[in-house]
Amino acid sequence: MEVLSCNSVEEGVREDYGFKAPEGKDYDGIGIEKFLQGKVIFITGATGFLAKVLVEKILRTSPDVSKVYLMIRAKDKEAANRRLKTELLDAELFKCVKEKYGKYYEAFMLSKLVPVVGNVCQSDLGMEEESANAIKKNVQIIVNSAAFTSFYPR
Repeated sequence: MEVLSCNSVEEGVREDYGFKAPEGKDYDGIGIEKFLQGKVIFITGATGFLAKVLVEKILRTSPDVSKVYLMIRAKDKEAANRRLKTELLDAELFKCVKEKYGKYYEAFMLSKLVPVVGNVCQSDLGMEEESANAIKKNVQIIVNSAAFTSFYPR
């Protein structure tokens, strides 16, 4: 079985699906990477599957994003920080970002990711006023990927 590196995966996708730039030209896609530069993003459901994939893609392809606020359901900031570390930073999904930043990986991730204690099922999203004000003041993009999942439906 062939094991692809992080770079070969991206190159392969661009070639396989016809995204290879013409000779002598750069491939810019539809401009999302450029659009995200300097932006502040707020993502709910941050420890869920879709949000983790989104965060990985943003940090791998648009590292110049300013900040990504991540709503994490937790009892306090310390618990939210633990979940950030165990469910995102330590996840195999971030392998390519880890390879890219090496020993600076955790510092890079913590400079971009801001855990926010909250719960979409509560009023005011269960956020402290200070966090809500920071998000209200700074965020340009909101992605709601929060969900209530029950693996034992009635």
